[in-house]
Amino acid sequence: MCHRSGLEKLEYKGMEVILTLVQ
Repeated sequence: MCHRSGLEKLEYKGMEVILTLVQ
């Protein structure tokens, strides 16, 4: 579960970075 949570957090952060770059 902890591993999955970390992966989800990483994906969320990645999406945020991509959105920031797109802006």
